[in-house]
Amino acid sequence: YYGPRCWLNIPRILILNEKQANQEALQSLANGADGILFEPSKSNIQFDTLLDQIKTEFCTLSWIVRNEYADSISAFDLWIRKNEIRKSLSGTVFWKESPKAEFDHLLACQVSPFGILVKTKSNAEDEIADTLLNTIATIESLIKQKISIDVAIRGIAFSISIGTDFFMEIAKIKSLRNL
Repeated sequence: YYGPRCWLNIPRILILNEKQANQEALQSLANGADGILFEPSKSNIQFDTLLDQIKTEFCTLSWIVRNEYADSISAFDLWIRKNEIRKSLSGTVFWKESPKAEFDHLLACQVSPFGILVKTKSNAEDEIADTLLNTIATIESLIKQKISIDVAIRGIAFSISIGTDFFMEIAKIKSLRNL
């Protein structure tokens, strides 16, 4: 577990074909990536093929999920249990829509199940304001789904894209972290 103040290089890989996505992931990891951000674009993912030769103890596995592919996270959870890797797994599940509370048990793995994608805006102030509003809405939604506020907050992580103006981007990230 890298802790809440870490920066990770995790390339995004769209899952159209498990074998091809696996090859892209292995190449990225071999070239210095800290983990992989998979985005399912289909149901019934074959996790044995997708995650073949990926050592979860050395990298993070994160997901961007649309609600129509939420069954992929359930299948991933079954794969975790089958391979008995709960203690060596870390990552985040980022939701395109409102997060699903039934995946809060992934916290036992060091997986943040309620990830928030920070939407790129025309300026940093709007980006931070939109993110904070989205975070509040997410926490309120989880509380309505009978998730305690402590579990909801502990399960949140952010994915933020950065541009080439590094000083401005660092200031934006520090501001978001402080707020």
